[in-house]
Amino acid sequence: MFKSFLKYIQNNALRIGMFAGVLAAILAVLWFYGFQGPDWEILTTKHYWRAEQWYYGGYAYQFVETSQGYRSIQREGLVNYYNLYPFSEKSDPSQAQYHVTGWPSTERLAPPFLAYLIIALSKGYLDVWSTFYFLNIVLWLCSILFAYRLASIYFEDHYSPFFAALFVTFYPVFALNFHSIKISYMSTVFLLAGIFIFEKSIRYMQVHLKFVYFSALFFFGLFATGGWLFLFTFLFIRNISLPRPQRWAGVTSLVLALLVAQIVLGYLRQSYHLPLAEQQLSFSYSKVLSDSMKWLWTWIHGQDVGALKFLNYAGFTLFTGYLPLIVRSFALGHWMFLLLSIPAWIFVRRARIFLLASIPLFFIGHGGYMIIGWIYHYGYLSAPAAMMLVLAVAGFLGWMVSRPQPHLKGLAVVLLMVALLGFMDQKLHAGLYYGGSAERYRSHVILHYGESNDHTDY
Repeated sequence: MFKSFLKYIQNNALRIGMFAGVLAAILAVLWFYGFQGPDWEILTTKHYWRAEQWYYGGYAYQFVETSQGYRSIQREGLVNYYNLYPFSEKSDPSQAQYHVTGWPSTERLAPPFLAYLIIALSKGYLDVWSTFYFLNIVLWLCSILFAYRLASIYFEDHYSPFFAALFVTFYPVFALNFHSIKISYMSTVFLLAGIFIFEKSIRYMQVHLKFVYFSALFFFGLFATGGWLFLFTFLFIRNISLPRPQRWAGVTSLVLALLVAQIVLGYLRQSYHLPLAEQQLSFSYSKVLSDSMKWLWTWIHGQDVGALKFLNYAGFTLFTGYLPLIVRSFALGHWMFLLLSIPAWIFVRRARIFLLASIPLFFIGHGGYMIIGWIYHYGYLSAPAAMMLVLAVAGFLGWMVSRPQPHLKGLAVVLLMVALLGFMDQKLHAGLYYGGSAERYRSHVILHYGESNDHTDY
């Protein structure tokens, strides 16, 4: 038995080493970013700088007492705390004391729902702050697992899954949010989970069962910060690529399932008084469409559009302000993956589905802010598109390592290290993720926590 064990080790030395490397990376990220690193939940409030300088200036809503001392809460994340209360209601919705509040509210109910489940299952052992921290860690680990499994499904070599897991382990949108109660990257986790469920189970089901499972997936996705739209987009592209009998059955099931999920949500919204984001922001899709069509008609006829709006952006602001901002920010944070996507497309056929999906996912992710006219970059909106690049590049590196040429193996390791190093600069990615500027967090800050003498030198 011992000899057979040694033989197994010798035959699988590289895979065992890669598994150990992924495990070591997970522990290192958890230690340096989860236990030792700066608390980005506090830093993103930017209440250390003057409020008139940046949009988020003075955005600490209030201080709360926690088991770790006094903490400030980022205002947009506070909604997840308040929305824990409606889940504990036992009375009829018309007589309920607590209702879902905040913006976007209904679209972000998944995080407080999961937090409520954890608190209930722990029998009060975990406080609210610890619960959200635990939830962030679990979602991060789930994303690593789903990326690993998806790479193993799509690519034939044994190494792509480890590369995908490593990339997701270090991906900044997770590490930056370990202490957050906002959890805006929920859509990214939901997308990876939904693709995995489709490939492992739903794809091989009969049409009526596909419809049922798709309906359930999209219904839950309606509460996952736009996760339903990301998943629908990818699965639509994926089903189009399938053989003809499966293609139309899959597409039809997708569309009908999404319609049913929206109808059920409409019923729940009316019954439980769930608010709409467009109502809270005082805008309507019809007005945005009519204003945009008027802008387009005026531009086609060569007239001045300065006083008109296209997607709620005055004049040419969408093309001179917002689009350059989000594209530049994404390129600065993912330039290595964008470069490697070219050979991935050429050499790895199954990587193309991810590269094709990355383009619509990028613009869909930022589409909500195009409609309301904000000029700001939120990095978690780019994360679903980035996961597509991560999986494609992981497939390409796995293809290189599986080749018999030694120099390709060495080159793959070098490319891996360069790509990972691009994720190591937390200040750079924090600036990109919370504003689109790499210089946002270059200042030297010392954080003091509550009444403790401990501090983080940042």
